[in-house]
Amino acid sequence: MKFIAKGEDASQQKRGPWEPGYVFEVTADVTDAAGETRTGQQQVSIGKEALTLRLELPELLNREKMPPVRLFSTNATGEAQPARGTLRLYRLTPPARALRPRTWERPEREALSPEEFKRLFPLDAYAREDNDSTWARTLVLTQDFDTEKSTLLPLLATPLAQQAPGRYLLEATASTDATAQPAKTERRFTLYAPSAKTLPVPAPDWFVALQDSVAPGQPARFLVGSSEAGARVLLEAEAKGESLRREWLTLAAGEQRLIEIPVPASLGETQLYVHTTQVRDNRLYTHTAPVQVATPPAPLVLSIATFRDKLQPGQRETWRVTIRQTDGKPADAELLATLYDQSLDAFRPHSFRELEFPKPYHPAALAWQGRFDTQESNELMNQTVAGPNVRDIAYPHINMWGFDGEDGDKVYMMVESVKGNTDLAGMAADEVVVAQRSSSNMAKMRVPPPPPPPSAPPAPGMSDDLPDMDELRDKPANLSGVQARKDFRETAFWMPELRTNAQGETVLEFQMPEAVTRWQLLALAHDQQLHSDLLRRELVTQKQLQVTPNAPRFFREGDQLRLTAKLSNLTDQPMQGTAQLFLLDARTQQPLEGTILKSAANLPFDLKANQSSALAWNLAIPETAEGQVPLEAITYRVVAQTTARNRLSAKPKKRPRPLCTPMGRKIRCPCYPTDCS
Repeated sequence: MKFIAKGEDASQQKRGPWEPGYVFEVTADVTDAAGETRTGQQQVSIGKEALTLRLELPELLNREKMPPVRLFSTNATGEAQPARGTLRLYRLTPPARALRPRTWERPEREALSPEEFKRLFPLDAYAREDNDSTWARTLVLTQDFDTEKSTLLPLLATPLAQQAPGRYLLEATASTDATAQPAKTERRFTLYAPSAKTLPVPAPDWFVALQDSVAPGQPARFLVGSSEAGARVLLEAEAKGESLRREWLTLAAGEQRLIEIPVPASLGETQLYVHTTQVRDNRLYTHTAPVQVATPPAPLVLSIATFRDKLQPGQRETWRVTIRQTDGKPADAELLATLYDQSLDAFRPHSFRELEFPKPYHPAALAWQGRFDTQESNELMNQTVAGPNVRDIAYPHINMWGFDGEDGDKVYMMVESVKGNTDLAGMAADEVVVAQRSSSNMAKMRVPPPPPPPSAPPAPGMSDDLPDMDELRDKPANLSGVQARKDFRETAFWMPELRTNAQGETVLEFQMPEAVTRWQLLALAHDQQLHSDLLRRELVTQKQLQVTPNAPRFFREGDQLRLTAKLSNLTDQPMQGTAQLFLLDARTQQPLEGTILKSAANLPFDLKANQSSALAWNLAIPETAEGQVPLEAITYRVVAQTTARNRLSAKPKKRPRPLCTPMGRKIRCPCYPTDCS
């Protein structure tokens, strides 16, 4: 699909320094061979910038512990697009004097000359003097990049570690084609070294926390400094409400000092808070850094053996989950595991959260919050006025005449279906239809029984042995004995509080539901030392031959309709066979093919490898004659089976692989939701 993305006229005046961008929404409705329609939407961003670059690196960069630097290249839609270009590293030259932070915004127009301003306000910035975009820059490094290979820039770490501490600008430029403007991005950062004795840039106040967590018995390290001579900084450290250290620091001009605060092992696991306070030149500089004192947890190693990512619907399966410690020894742990239909994540994502421990809600901070400004008095008034009680207005009720459940009595109809070739006396209530009528002369609702176990004996007339080849060729296929899938549980299992054995193993035994879908396995293991690990796996239940009916949600007397079904070949070999439609009166379980079906019940199919095809049957709903019971609901079932040459294996008298997948539903009159059978 091609279309012209029209925007504003190029002759129109620009409304700012930016280039306009546009978002187009494309909606597609796709109908498959069985008549099922799916809708998808996609937003496409279009602008004059075909390529966008983005650098990812922190504002403060430790030269001695270099973090990874990344460069992302995307198109206007946000999708990754490979790009090649050049990296340039510039060193910025800051002002020689340290400037106080502004207490108000920079004026649009300066009334004083630079000399007069600096004489009256020697500590403040003039015009854009404190803006690093105006500082002089010196090129110190040039390097090529290619985001198609990797978004990481590993070759940049070594040259950066060799640079002197200071303020830097990293610029990335890439060309898209011969006519378009090159894409460009830049990132400013401060490069510092904990071992250096001087500040990287002039600043009246400098504070950096070198870590956010330490183990008991190890020191917590911080950097403090100031460009002013004789700067006085109050350092305080506390834990569990007790002061660990409190002292005044006197710093030289431009000095950077490394502060280490020992953490006693007897303190245990707690939260350490470090505060620094400095008052200078009518400015208050305070910093609070929390440090978690805790032993790094040794996570568990959770693995699963004999895991298969493709299973048959209704198949019994056994998994063996092994939980070990980091040293390989078996762990005495507890396991929580579940297997659910992954389609549920569309409504709300499901996951197990890692173990979290309560932390102080109010972090420790200095009680004195000083400020240097003026305050004006404020008048407080309570303007809450008690008003009269306004009652809800009750409007007259509209008679809905039974539509959407209004003005009607809910009644329930029990629908019984026949098992195999049994008579009506041996009916089993396995289908329940909820009806809505004005009268209530219906049978009482009964709860459907659970599905039969997979090890149940075959139904009458069915056998595990295969017939001879000649018998299959001469006798037409009879698919009436094939049972429809009924177990559509959304959760295969939920197993909390499972214990491991002496080998650190846990056995999961379960039976898959009969739904053909994708499943999500979630497992969480933890031991008494609160070591934990998460496990996530995906698997699919499917059959080699899949049937997906697409029946109408309701019908009316006199309707002529087509019932379609999609047959999918999920193998790499072609398939030929027969599909048969069964129609039953949901109330009496009597066959309706001779009354309703206007085409052949058995239809042949020929499927290519990994392809799908559709079959259709013509139906005509008859009018109810006077004195007859109306047809209120229909139970239908579509069964597909391959021919003998595809179904039989080389060894006779063995159960073949389950290639047929029946699917049944009920459709009702006049317009009620469908129920799976």
